Amino acid sequence: MIAINFVIFMDSEIIYKVNALDLKSIALSEIISNKKVEEPISIGEFQNKYGEFSPIAREQFKLRNKSWKKLPIHSKHGCLFTQRAFEQCTSEIVAKWKSKEFPASTFLNLTGGLGVDDWAWAMSGTIVKSVDIDPILNHISRYNFEKLNLDINRIDGDALNIISQINPSDYDIIYIDPDRRIVNKRAGSNPENFSPNILEVLKLLGNNFNRILIKLSPYTDIEWIKNKFALWTRITVLQHGEDVKEILLLIDNNKNSKKSIDGFYIEGENNYCHWNKSKIEDYNFTSSTFFNIWVPSGMLNCMRLPTIFINKIGFESITKDGQLFITNKKIPVSLGKTYKILSAFNNLSLNQLKIALREENILSGGLRARNVKGLSSSEIQKRLGIAEGDQYQLFLVPSVKGKFNLWVTEK
Repeated sequence: MIAINFVIFMDSEIIYKVNALDLKSIALSEIISNKKVEEPISIGEFQNKYGEFSPIAREQFKLRNKSWKKLPIHSKHGCLFTQRAFEQCTSEIVAKWKSKEFPASTFLNLTGGLGVDDWAWAMSGTIVKSVDIDPILNHISRYNFEKLNLDINRIDGDALNIISQINPSDYDIIYIDPDRRIVNKRAGSNPENFSPNILEVLKLLGNNFNRILIKLSPYTDIEWIKNKFALWTRITVLQHGEDVKEILLLIDNNKNSKKSIDGFYIEGENNYCHWNKSKIEDYNFTSSTFFNIWVPSGMLNCMRLPTIFINKIGFESITKDGQLFITNKKIPVSLGKTYKILSAFNNLSLNQLKIALREENILSGGLRARNVKGLSSSEIQKRLGIAEGDQYQLFLVPSVKGKFNLWVTEK
């Protein structure tokens, strides 16, 4: 491992020498586009092959495998990335979904970043103008747009200044994906800590806009959004795979628009499931021949909908807040994960559970503990004498004082 902090290139002038016609720049792109390009094993080899671009090259090798999963089209075309911008950018599959769900003829991105959202709307035929305060990131984005053969107008500037220079109503959508970190620390949920300050942006826009689409952290509380943004029109939770990727806040200046909260589980580019409270309440859950532990999806939790199952026939909540259920109903993958119950142990101490598990020859597996104060899942797993393993999944919740209920399920 080369013990040099290569991320320093973000604070240097080296990046401005990168251009699509330069041979060294082409070599940088090939690091991403060609997985067969081998990473040099020494500082000297890096220097010989990439010269002053060595810091950038090292960053690309570091991100290559991840980039092909998150940004496969960008990777195929040899786009360049920075660590922080890559971590914060939208994945291609989610960006393309957004451009289809919120179509626009003109699109202004006040927080351009790496430009993945710009790319998605531009690919759908939208005229895109994009702004970012970071000149280095803007240079990388313009380089990438050229690689992708896209005509996107990226502007160096501050979002608040740009608003004062344009007519916001000229754009169908004004998009904001604020930076939620302050000097490498999380800014929390206070919009005044975001960059740009969303509340200041909304104040400047006044009533002179068509639609504003704001990307928020998946950890943002929906009740907080509703209270903080009185003009909200739609709140949409996006899940791809096992994780919620982002929450979108739409503010539509069309006074006839009705407020709604919904969620989408994105399985593929044209394959997704749409849920809202009424759809879930009306859904006909069919029965299976066995019982499962059901863990509601992150999307459902963000929408605060698991609690509607607490009094629903066929569902038994084993936690007070609806984190876990026992059910014999068939649950769509988009609503969470189910684990087939193999054994159950009720009202036993941890020592009694340890003995019972050994008698059943259950010696390894994963453990999820809920509502247990003072003990983490890993600590409980040690006390139960359960080694990490892939054969079983165990779920543990408190019952009466000092006692617990535990279920052993298929992994």
